[in-house]
Amino acid sequence: YSATLGALGGTPPYTWSINGALPDGLALIPATGVISGIPTKKGNYNFTAQVSDNATPSNTDTQQLSIRIAEN
Repeated sequence: YSATLGALGGTPPYTWSINGALPDGLALIPATGVISGIPTKKGNYNFTAQVSDNATPSNTDTQQLSIRIAEN
């Protein structure tokens, strides 16, 4: 699995974080917003992605997201 989170506006570079749980086997790279890996369990996973920019003070935004793993 691989997906890239995106942001528009603000002052790059961006820093990404996750509140909640990604599926087991997936991880976020904070500097790029890439979520990747090999999921190990079926299920629906809800989480919040947050992005912060490099402005002073930084601007942040959040978005509720979900990933559904249908097959092991």
